[in-house]
Amino acid sequence: MNCDIKPILRGILASGLLALGISTSASASDGLKVVASIKPLHALVAAVMDGVGTPSLLLRNPASAHHFSLRPSEARLLQNADLVFWIGPSLETPLQKILDAVAPQAQSEVMMQTKGLTLLAMGIAKHAKHAKHDDHAAHDEHAMNPHIWLDPVNAQIMLRHIAAVLAEADPVNAAIYKSNAGATALQLAALSDRLADQLAPYKNEGHGGKGFLVLHDAHVYFETRFGLRTHAAIMSEPDIAPGASQIRRLRTMLDKENIRCIFDEPDHGASAINLIVRDRDVAIVTLDPLGNSLQDSPSFYLDLLENYGTAMQKCLSH
Repeated sequence: MNCDIKPILRGILASGLLALGISTSASASDGLKVVASIKPLHALVAAVMDGVGTPSLLLRNPASAHHFSLRPSEARLLQNADLVFWIGPSLETPLQKILDAVAPQAQSEVMMQTKGLTLLAMGIAKHAKHAKHDDHAAHDEHAMNPHIWLDPVNAQIMLRHIAAVLAEADPVNAAIYKSNAGATALQLAALSDRLADQLAPYKNEGHGGKGFLVLHDAHVYFETRFGLRTHAAIMSEPDIAPGASQIRRLRTMLDKENIRCIFDEPDHGASAINLIVRDRDVAIVTLDPLGNSLQDSPSFYLDLLENYGTAMQKCLSH
C-alpha cells in the first residue's frame, strides 16, 4: 500500500518535541525570522542583513555537519523561522526531514541550487569535472561536493542570491540587502586577489607546485580556485578511519611523490595522520572548513578564507 510518510514523520517528531516542552505551532513575530545552518553561511546572511536584523545560527560548532541531532533550543529556532538558508542534503543530511516535520511553514533555501555556482564532483580524482549550475540539470546534486562556500567567487554569487530572497520576503528593506551584498562581494573580490598572489608560488601549474594530502575531501573549492593540487584524501569522511592498507598506500605515496604537507582538521584524524607520517619530515597544518575555531564577528567569513591562505602557505612552504 502506497502512503506519504511525511505526515507520519511529522507526527513522530512533533510528538518528541512536545515531550521536550516545545510547541509545534509557529508563533507570531515582529520582523523576519531568519535561520542559517552553518557558521560560514550564517556569516554571509548576516552581512546581507546588516542594519536590518540578525539571523540565527542553527549549528554552532558541530562535530560534523553531516550527522547531528538538534537540541530543543535549535528546534525552536526552526519552529519560529520564516526563512531557512542551508547548503543542501549532501551536507546537512538530516535537515530536510527535520524541516518537513518541525518547520513546514518556513521557506527553505538550498544554496547548492543557486544558479551560477561552480559545482565540483565528489572525489579527489574527479576534481577536474565541474559545471556551472545553469548547466547542471543532468547532474545528481548528491554527487557534487557540498563545500561550496570555500570558493570566494561562489560566495559572491550566494550573497546576491541571499539578497534577492530577503528582498522578496521583506521588500521594504530590499535596497539595504542589495547594497550590503554588493559591498561584501567587493570585499571578497579584493580578498580573492590577495589570496591568488599569496598562493601563486604553490600553484600546480607553476614550478613551485607541490602536492599534499587532506584529511577528507572538504577543501576542493578553495584548492581549485587558487590552482592547488591534492594528491589524496586520507578519509572518505572525517569520522571514518582509514584501514591498514590505506595507511600503507599513503605512506608509499608520501615517499614516491615527495609529499611534505598534510592538512588535518580540528578534532579529527590525528591518530591516522601520525601513523602515516611516522619517521617522515612532513608538515601537519590545520584547515577548519566550518570555522569552528573562529570567534563570531562581522569579519568571520573573510577571516575563514584568510586562515586558509595562511595555512596553505605555511604547509606548502615546508
